[in-house]
Amino acid sequence: MEAIQILMFIVISMLPNGEFDSKSKLVNQCPSHEFVHNMMEFELKSGRIVAWFAKCATLQFLRLKPNKI
Repeated sequence: MEAIQILMFIVISMLPNGEFDSKSKLVNQCPSHEFVHNMMEFELKSGRIVAWFAKCATLQFLRLKPNKI
């Protein structure tokens, strides 16, 4: 087995109708806290969303190596 790591940025927004919307993206670098906060606060003030959660994290996957014949 070999370990593969990816960096994933995830945003979950609560819409005014109570539904949730989620977006995720593979990134090379996490966006700054200030950038994310400003972007999401704009969405809140515009009324497009009523709450939000964002996280950037390293995710690890274990992949089986193919058998050599």
